[in-house]
Amino acid sequence: FVGSKFVATPQPDARCCFQYDGQTRQVVLGFEVGDRQFTSFDRGVDPDTGAALWGAIMGGYEFRKRQDFSVDLPSV
Repeated sequence: FVGSKFVATPQPDARCCFQYDGQTRQVVLGFEVGDRQFTSFDRGVDPDTGAALWGAIMGGYEFRKRQDFSVDLPSV
């Protein structure tokens, strides 16, 4: 937790790679969850150059809670 947010990031030396169209691609994962917001930092990169290829290249994707449906969920 950082302040009132939960922050998830991979270990510094962790790498998640896959093959696509004959090339190796790396996925860099991470997110933050707050009381009313979810931010995703997931992006694809070239593992050799570190160049961003897709995803949250210019900053995280922010999703804000607009309505609370928790009263509709069954009790546990």
